[in-house]
Amino acid sequence: MNYEDVRRLHLDQLRTGLQVRLLQQVRFVDAAGTGVAAPAAPATSPFFFAAGASELIVASKTTAELADAQSELAAARSVAQTATTSQMRVVNPGIRIQLFFPETLFSMLYTDAEPKQSYIDYRNQIYLTVATQLQARGAQLLEALGAFVKSTPQLDFTRLSAYNVSVRRAGASGIGAQLGRVGLLGQQMAERGIMGLEIDLPQIVGIDAAALRLVHDTAWYAQLPLKGAGSLTDFLQTAMNADHVAAAAQAWTLSGQSEQSSAILPGFTDQPRTVQLRLRAALTAGADVTILDRQHGMWVVKNGAHTSLIAGQNSSLNSATAVALTDDVTARKALLGAAKLPVPAGMSYTDLAVAQGDFARSFAHKSLAVKGPRLGQTTLFPIPATEAAFTNAISARLTQFGQADVEMFVPGDQFNLLVLDGKVCAVSMRDFAYVVGDGRASLEQLVQRRNAQRTNAGLPTIDLTAVAKQDLDDQGVNAATIVSRGGQVYLGRNSLAAAAGSWQDGRELLDATYDQLAIAAAKALNLRLGSVQLVVANGYVPYASGAQSHGGQLATIVGVDARPDLSEYERPTYGAGVPVLDQVLAAEAQQE
Repeated sequence: MNYEDVRRLHLDQLRTGLQVRLLQQVRFVDAAGTGVAAPAAPATSPFFFAAGASELIVASKTTAELADAQSELAAARSVAQTATTSQMRVVNPGIRIQLFFPETLFSMLYTDAEPKQSYIDYRNQIYLTVATQLQARGAQLLEALGAFVKSTPQLDFTRLSAYNVSVRRAGASGIGAQLGRVGLLGQQMAERGIMGLEIDLPQIVGIDAAALRLVHDTAWYAQLPLKGAGSLTDFLQTAMNADHVAAAAQAWTLSGQSEQSSAILPGFTDQPRTVQLRLRAALTAGADVTILDRQHGMWVVKNGAHTSLIAGQNSSLNSATAVALTDDVTARKALLGAAKLPVPAGMSYTDLAVAQGDFARSFAHKSLAVKGPRLGQTTLFPIPATEAAFTNAISARLTQFGQADVEMFVPGDQFNLLVLDGKVCAVSMRDFAYVVGDGRASLEQLVQRRNAQRTNAGLPTIDLTAVAKQDLDDQGVNAATIVSRGGQVYLGRNSLAAAAGSWQDGRELLDATYDQLAIAAAKALNLRLGSVQLVVANGYVPYASGAQSHGGQLATIVGVDARPDLSEYERPTYGAGVPVLDQVLAAEAQQE
């Protein structure tokens, strides 16, 4: 083959269409290191395959999205590990990368060349040529990946028959057992064609984005003949420059870092935590999971003949109309108010000057909550806001949304009640993000330490730069303050600080009589599934409509979410969780 033909036909643009699949062999052992029974590999799953009594092959699906391949492998590993109480160990020093060139590449080259040989033979010859070049670069590739071996296995790729003979002589090789070993994929390859290539490489390829991209690019440019004794990266950069590939894609700096196993689903920590819970449940059940749109959390889950969708944190239990009404702060308050449910008093603004006038007349010495028209856009002022802080909060929401809502701040404890089909199935008690001093570290250092711990656990973080100066001034601290031992500093009273806060099972802290409020709120908004946020003066005092505590209502509904974060109940930041996902999945299954 001639790569100049690839360029002439503009097929070099197919480089990003080269697909990969990652496989790793693991073994399950007891505390003494003796093999024990491996978890069953569901027949319907493309992520798990039996490899003996004590061993399992975990794999990604075939994809051109390299990050997705690594994520799927990490997720499969995590699910396999938690399926048993035994220890899981990697069997061999490497993993296997399977490579599949775009079929368009072969068909276009074949049509252009008009060779006398059959399409299968022509296609096979390209794969054999690429395999030869990839094998020749094996030592360089291993070195670039940080592995040094005395020699790499050499098979004969001159002809398909010669390859088969060399494989028989070399013997079978376990997944990842011989670093640098290149092989062909397929059955009856002379008649049906070679499906793809495979190569065993160090474990870093499964966890490091740059490492997998280096393998991917090396495989693509194995279509070019090996010339000179320069480095592999120099060779690749020369080839990629000729193909006008962006400079950013020509760097392969390895980090070797992987996500922490304490996350709900390693590999997919970019997804909302509820999506991670749903994906983990699907993988555990042996389902085939396909990514539709990773950025927006869209997935297809196929388990046997049953197919369902994951669409972010949405649930099929709620209608689009109910979700839209719940999302709109003004509409939601109107519906809840019409149902005679307790909601905060307040005003809605579309004009900054009007809001500023009302601040001077009514709000200057009151505790407030400034909200946008959607969930997660709230700033609280438990200490009366300055005019400047109020103006900034209103301006930000008017600029972004064209609307700002001002409510009276409601003091008390925050509870989130999860309602499913007219019943409260879990209660979460929330607190805003804070740090506790040790008498030695500054506030900035404490926040950095907190963020590192939460990142390892796959939890939201908050940067000190995102905390309003007034929030720190009100507590008499700044970034450089050494916080006294046991001293508590809150990192804001807004939606960002709430998302990065802490939560625990709050059922024992909230009397069951408050459930009626959450159930009524969900009913008023026509929600089968939702979380209702209550601010409660004293959770131990039974709720009674119209009753007051210290001159205020016993409870106020300050928010309702039609897309509840189920992980808040399943995986609290501390303490035991409540298994709510299975209940939601069962309700969704009955609806279909």
